[in-house]
Amino acid sequence: MELKISELIRKYRHKGRSQEKYLVERQLNAYFLARAVLHAPQSRPNELVRRLKKDMGVSRLPFRVVDELDRYHLGPRRRVTWAEQIAEIGECLCQFATGTPADYDFEALYEQAKEYLATQSIEEYARLAPQDARPIEPKAILYAFYTELPDSVSYKGILHDTAKLANFKQSKTLLDELVELVAEERGLRPKKSAPERAPGGIDETRGLPASLTHRETAPRTATAPSLPEDDIPFDLIEDENVMAGEEALHENADLRAALEIAQQRFEVVNEEVKHIREEAKLDATIAFFQEMNSGKHSSLLDQLLKAEGLVKGLKKNGIEIPQEIELIPIIIRMFNRFLKTQGIVPKATVGAKMEITLSDSDEYEYIGSEWEDPGETKTVEVISAGWLYEGALIGTESEPIVINKPKVQEVTS
Repeated sequence: MELKISELIRKYRHKGRSQEKYLVERQLNAYFLARAVLHAPQSRPNELVRRLKKDMGVSRLPFRVVDELDRYHLGPRRRVTWAEQIAEIGECLCQFATGTPADYDFEALYEQAKEYLATQSIEEYARLAPQDARPIEPKAILYAFYTELPDSVSYKGILHDTAKLANFKQSKTLLDELVELVAEERGLRPKKSAPERAPGGIDETRGLPASLTHRETAPRTATAPSLPEDDIPFDLIEDENVMAGEEALHENADLRAALEIAQQRFEVVNEEVKHIREEAKLDATIAFFQEMNSGKHSSLLDQLLKAEGLVKGLKKNGIEIPQEIELIPIIIRMFNRFLKTQGIVPKATVGAKMEITLSDSDEYEYIGSEWEDPGETKTVEVISAGWLYEGALIGTESEPIVINKPKVQEVTS
């Protein structure tokens, strides 16, 4: 089931990436606003401004927070209950998608998810004018679903990208399709055939070939009199021929238009398949190196990086490596170079110390005392570098993908 969910989410991530740049920026603004409100719904606007600047990595926000909160009806009285409800939906979706039959009643979770999502109907988006604010809830639900998923879920990273990039309507449609897909896989609903799963449903899929082959004859303005063919006046025959020729030209134009539409659809599908294949290769690469650095395999990437550091330390201190084992450090160095050529690089420096806040701790595996206040800072030391994948898909400008977060430990005096 994970593979099918992954393919579905990947499809909507590709759609989000395919939008105009200014539309992508609008979706990112909405994403970061929803994320900030979900993390700290009780915060005042000026506190949200500080958080947003840090999350977005900017010194000046591209929008006024108060205006955006008003646009999405997230006033101070509503924010807390709104965040609680969104978190509840995210938890419900996580249980529905990843839970085990022994622990959950999936029929009840399905009805619960449908009830939640029904509050924002897809028709609502169609009624909105271009200048109207789209409901931000679907993007917020996607992020809440992402935060609830365990790190072991293969599509977690793809879902995070999709929550950022997909527009409001795409986010809503993805949630609806996701719930139905999981319901089918769990046997709660009959599985749809391939034509029914196609965009527009089975009627549109059947209608396309028909539009290419069916000729509907338009009523003619003049009809030949019921006389023997030899007795029909020549001018009527000529008029008939002219009308038939014009009708054939119109039919030919309609067929050409239908063919062009079919070709455009084919090109879109072909491009999407190409991206899905590339993303599948990327996902396989990430999964391989995540497994290599998992606890099950003794964090092999971390150990090799540590070993190279130890070898460098020995040489710096003037200690010669015995000739009998000289090949071992050479192999370690060669392997670490190989990782770099594949785009696998450390995210942090082991031994480095830094100050972090509660929001910063999302970027690390934090070990230490509990946070008493969101603004509190703690001194931590990096004990495991964490790893990034700097590879990119063809034709995209992908940001580095986190394979493992750096592990930091609180430094107590």
